Amino acid sequence: MFAGFVRAGARAWSGGRDAASRSAGRACAPAMLRAALALGVATMAASCDELAYLERPTLAAAAEVAPASVVETGRAWVHAPEAILVTARIFGTPRAPVREQRILLPNKTTVPGDNVIVLRASPYDSTAGTAFLLQPFLEQAGGVPPPFAPITESGLMSRDDALGGYVWKEEFLGVGTICVLAFRRLTRTSRPLPQGADVMDVMVRNCVDGTLDEALAPITAPRVGFFAGSEGHLRRDSVRTLSPFAAPRL
Repeated sequence: MFAGFVRAGARAWSGGRDAASRSAGRACAPAMLRAALALGVATMAASCDELAYLERPTLAAAAEVAPASVVETGRAWVHAPEAILVTARIFGTPRAPVREQRILLPNKTTVPGDNVIVLRASPYDSTAGTAFLLQPFLEQAGGVPPPFAPITESGLMSRDDALGGYVWKEEFLGVGTICVLAFRRLTRTSRPLPQGADVMDVMVRNCVDGTLDEALAPITAPRVGFFAGSEGHLRRDSVRTLSPFAAPRL
């Protein structure tokens, strides 16, 4: 029954198109059939573009080819007064867009690689809820930055501040040089987020000739609690979270 419905729908859809459009309709029909058989009649309301997206491997693959544009440093989603460059891009689907900013920070050490803040704002992942998933995030961010080896949640240290918990891995290199790779998740109960987002994940890679606190500064509450027009101040009604891997505690 589904197959007959799909074939009829494909013929009606392509009837009023030119030859090129009819060819595109025939190419789309098998995808519509597979989606209908797998997901039911409701899938028929989806467009050809949406069905094509369902067949892409992962969000990580989409992130690899998503173009980025340079934006003014004053439009950064967090307080980063030392920012050298801010870029922004969007990937995902029109119904569930993932918005990302990357903020380049100065690296005054001899450690290779960029000091950077990666911010990813997105709707809730229905498979994870409000929990932060480390490995998928790293895949979409392009992998683990140097000088860090592959990492797991169990190997991370944790700390709390005014916005809740954040976690990090640290590496001491030479005399007085420390690198951190830190993560946290923010929700709408923590601070305002970009339009359409329910959560914002934050990753900081920062190497400094200084202390651990100096290295972690870009991911702390006074920095990530900032939003445009707030002059860097935290909202007084912000809600703490236990850790980036936990849901908000109301």
